[in-house]
Amino acid sequence: MEIDFEFRKERKMGEIVQDFINLLRLVLRHFFQTILSLAVVPLCVMLALIYYGTTKINLTRSESLTETPEIIVVALLVAVALLMVSLIFFGLAIEYFILLRNSKGTAFGSVDVWRSFRSHFGKYLRFLVVAIAAFCILFVPLVIAMFILMFIPLVGSFAAGILGSFVGVWFFSAFMFYREGYMEAGNAIQQSFSILKKRIIDYSISSYVVSFVFQVLLM
Repeated sequence: MEIDFEFRKERKMGEIVQDFINLLRLVLRHFFQTILSLAVVPLCVMLALIYYGTTKINLTRSESLTETPEIIVVALLVAVALLMVSLIFFGLAIEYFILLRNSKGTAFGSVDVWRSFRSHFGKYLRFLVVAIAAFCILFVPLVIAMFILMFIPLVGSFAAGILGSFVGVWFFSAFMFYREGYMEAGNAIQQSFSILKKRIIDYSISSYVVSFVFQVLLM
C-alpha cells in the first residue's frame, strides 16, 4: 500500500544541524533533569551487566567455547538484557522529545515521560522484533560495504560512519512512522525507505554530525 506522506517542513543539512543545536541549548538542562531520575536504574543495570559479562568471559578465556558452553548462554543472556535496557533508555529519550513536541514547552516531568513510555511499550517491543529481523537480512551486505569503505583513503572511516548513520536514520524513521500510526510495524521499514530515499544522504550526514555534537555535549 502506497503511503501519501509529506514532511511538514523540509530542511537542508545545515538547517537540521543548527536547529538541533538550538533545541539543545533550550532544553538540555530540563532534558537531563527529567531523564536522569528515570535513567539511573537502567544505566546501573547496564553497567552491572557489562561488568558481569566481561568478568565471566575473562575468567574462562583460557578454556575453549566447547569446554565451557555456559559462557555462550551467559553471553546471550547478557546481550538480551543489554538490548532490553537500551530499549528502555532510548525509549525514554524518544518519549521526552515527543512530549516536548506535543506540549510545545517543558511543562512536563519524569512521571509524564514514564507514563508515555509505558503506554507505548508494546510498540517498542513489536518494532524491536521487526528491526532485528530486518537487520539480520541486511547484516552481510552492510558488513561488506563497511569493509570496502574502510579501505578508501582519507574519507573511508567518515563514509563508514555515514553508512551507519544511514541505517540509524532509516530504522528510527520507520519506528516513528509506526508509533505515530502512519504504518504497520511489519512494513514500516520498507515503506519508510521509499519516503526517505530522495533525501537520505542529507539526513545521514546530518545525523552523523548531530550524533557527534551530542556526544561532545554528553562528555
